[in-house]
Amino acid sequence: MQEPTATTQGWPHDRDPQSFTRGDIMAWRVVGYCAAAVTVVGTTAAVIAFVVLANA
Repeated sequence: MQEPTATTQGWPHDRDPQSFTRGDIMAWRVVGYCAAAVTVVGTTAAVIAFVVLANA
């Protein structure tokens, strides 16, 4: 049985699977922004909780 390659049928696309497309880069950028937002919100919540508990 022949292994599927970029030139034989059965390969889902003809680009190098190791290369990033603009869509891939955009998706990772969105993931990064979401992770940063979660970090900021979590840190803010922790600081607010600390201040509230310290003043209790």
